[in-house]
Amino acid sequence: MKEKVIQELLKSTGYISVNKLLIKKLGLKAAVFLSELFSKRSYFESQDKLFKNWFFNSVEDMKLSTGLSSYEQKNSIDTLEKLKLIDYTVKGMPHKRFFRINFGKVESFLDE
Repeated sequence: MKEKVIQELLKSTGYISVNKLLIKKLGLKAAVFLSELFSKRSYFESQDKLFKNWFFNSVEDMKLSTGLSSYEQKNSIDTLEKLKLIDYTVKGMPHKRFFRINFGKVESFLDE
């Protein structure tokens, strides 16, 4: 249940909505990236296409959704991985980027 509440609070659909606490703690670009990941996860969940809570998102799709360049996305991923807020991997041919949000870590990060 907690995951749903956190997801609804932090996702962005149709516009970019970013939690101010996330901006303060992560910086604007990583906060935008994480918020958009919540939106992407919500979409895949609604389509019953999460695989063990993993979902994919391309560089181009994220650029269209957020305006973040591939370099800015890479920096955001590095920041979020370092804080253990997300897990990230690349799989398949052609390569696809897969993400998993660590809800427990996000919750404790917000409580710090």
